[in-house]
Amino acid sequence: MTYLRAISHPVSILANPIEYLKGVGPFRADMLKKELNIFTFNDLLEHFPYRHVDKTKINLISDISPQTEFIQVAGKLVSKEILGEKRGKRLVAKLRDASGLLELVWFQGVTWVEKTLEPGADYLVYGRTGFFNGSPQMTHPEIESYTRGKTEGSDSLEPVYPTTEKLKARGLGGPATGQAQRAPV
Repeated sequence: MTYLRAISHPVSILANPIEYLKGVGPFRADMLKKELNIFTFNDLLEHFPYRHVDKTKINLISDISPQTEFIQVAGKLVSKEILGEKRGKRLVAKLRDASGLLELVWFQGVTWVEKTLEPGADYLVYGRTGFFNGSPQMTHPEIESYTRGKTEGSDSLEPVYPTTEKLKARGLGGPATGQAQRAPV
């Protein structure tokens, strides 16, 4: 009987305030409360992703069409250059695979990203696609070093959680495109 009584009235750790979760603290807890209505451990557990990103497949650049929203490709970085000045400054890089050429563009973090990219190196790139002057393009893609022996993408689907601009500014959310954040190499 004692066992059943203990189960029917458990003291739940899930009711603990979110600020007591290791690594959260009062500042992050305040942001989570204001922006996402996450007040307890349980609220955090019930904060589900609104979609999943499939990075299990590596596509060819030639697979990009006007209907393609997001895609992952692998190739060799053939060039990079900084264009424009001051507020119009941007980094433009070109990635080539066996099927074609893809333009990669960054308008923010230009200096930082430029230092991480090496022409001639192989990269795995993921992002939202578009077309500029009839050619495929990705703006602010996720990019990482790529080993030619790797023939597949990641082993699983990546969750995408709801976030806000304030959370992103404080490092508590993904990029504006809604995909999981990954720093360049």
